[in-house]
Amino acid sequence: MSAHKRIVETLFRSLQTLDHNAMAACYDETAAFSDIAFRLQGRQQIHTMWHMICLKGIDVQVQSIEDVGDIVHARIVDTYTFSDTGRKVINPIESSFEFRNGLIAVQRDSCDPLHWARQAFGGLKGELVGRVGLLRRVAASRKLQQFAAASSG
Repeated sequence: MSAHKRIVETLFRSLQTLDHNAMAACYDETAAFSDIAFRLQGRQQIHTMWHMICLKGIDVQVQSIEDVGDIVHARIVDTYTFSDTGRKVINPIESSFEFRNGLIAVQRDSCDPLHWARQAFGGLKGELVGRVGLLRRVAASRKLQQFAAASSG
């Protein structure tokens, strides 16, 4: 097993045990993370996101982790209650990881935003949030800033 695959396994094992500190240690200081809601730069921002997610609780099922050259691809399924609405979300995610200095340098997560939003919000709001990425990113950024401010003071 490659060192890169091992670091991704450590990341997801730490998420399964809700250990955000161990997760943060998997990232390079200047790492980047992106998904349908977040665009984060630097280990500290990424750590803050994982801290917030771990406190809310999440169940992660790892379906596969594979080396493809210098990139590692993973398929997981997250299950959680979306805190804004109290609705259950089951979200299949495909992740790709690039590395620097033995740590994650870039993580890109993708999923079906419309499927996610229909579960998280339902109704017309779900349709709108699922189709307009800017709405997801603004709401996620605001939520992360509020969490960071509350947890630092």
